[in-house]
Amino acid sequence: MALIGQVNTTEAHHQNAARGAQHPIAIGNDNTIWCAYGNWDNPDNGVLASYSIDGGLTWTEEVPTTERCASWAGISLAIDSNNVPHIIYETYDAGPGIQIIRCVSRIGGVWGAPETVYNTGFAAGVWMVKAQIDSLDNIHVIYQRNEVNWIVGVPGGPWSVPEVVDAASFRPDLAINNNDEPVVVYVNAVGGIDIKYRTGGAWTAADNVSPVLGGGGTAFPILQIDSVDDYHVAWSFEEALAPWNYEVYYKKKETGVWLALQELDTGVDEWHTELGIDDEDNAYVIFQLDSGGADEAVYYRKITNGIVLGVETVIDATILHPNGESSVFGFLYHKYPARGVLAATFQPVVVLLDEVPIGFPYANVNFYAASAIVFLPTVQTLPATGVV
Repeated sequence: MALIGQVNTTEAHHQNAARGAQHPIAIGNDNTIWCAYGNWDNPDNGVLASYSIDGGLTWTEEVPTTERCASWAGISLAIDSNNVPHIIYETYDAGPGIQIIRCVSRIGGVWGAPETVYNTGFAAGVWMVKAQIDSLDNIHVIYQRNEVNWIVGVPGGPWSVPEVVDAASFRPDLAINNNDEPVVVYVNAVGGIDIKYRTGGAWTAADNVSPVLGGGGTAFPILQIDSVDDYHVAWSFEEALAPWNYEVYYKKKETGVWLALQELDTGVDEWHTELGIDDEDNAYVIFQLDSGGADEAVYYRKITNGIVLGVETVIDATILHPNGESSVFGFLYHKYPARGVLAATFQPVVVLLDEVPIGFPYANVNFYAASAIVFLPTVQTLPATGVV
């Protein structure tokens, strides 16, 4: 793993990392990599986006909107089948202190006006806004306010009314299965982890991933769905006693059966983990270790077949903890449209945030990978003639 390129070209406020485990980075069918993040400080409000056409080596930054982005509440980027990027975020600027979920799209190379996905009507308490796109270009959005809610729609409308996923749930994540159905993982009322998916117009009964482990608190489960619709879930759990570090766990549901729980580390400093899948359906869990100081080394472990743990491998040992926030910002993943996921030779690929300069409320957004992400064109030869 190596630093391939720096995503941001202007100063980005550190709170674009205040809620890790987001969906801010994706790759389109044209091999363009996009990343979305936000600024919170005046006068630098707004949603920021950068794109790279050379595999992450160099980036071009744009400002889709100067509307103040509550990126700590969640920011997601989805690319449709026409390679149009859409950013879903939360803002306070559209009303008198009211939180509104917005979507801004880049059509024909130009960012349009932000549109309202949902006016929450609340001045506080709405967060964990996340989005994913399905193969029909429908964008699925979830958010939390005392319960987990789901919305679906397309840019330009219409957007559905919010629908309750679970009435006693929080800290959700979202993925789309091979039937274009939304699948949501969340922490349940007693601190365990459940999954539900929506089929036939209704949400299924809760599928328990893990019960309460006892003592601490479950934080921010992450879900990925692989090529055969198996579930991969990673999460952290706070220890019951000092120093109250976080333990990192992973579990796979294979052909309808949950495999054995895997413990990846017991001394993690941050509760935000990241999870990615390669084109061989291997999982990669990324987490940040507690070094006892400002430097917070970021590591990953590869899990093969749901139970074979790879070695703990450093991504960056010199990353600076950005003002008390998580350095793990997002994992490059894009299943829809049918771009697939990246080859194992490129994994893991991640965006990390590095405080710069030390003590200032800013962070660099850095793109890490084994090498630049370059896809070679597929050439098909006609069988009878050999003509390309």
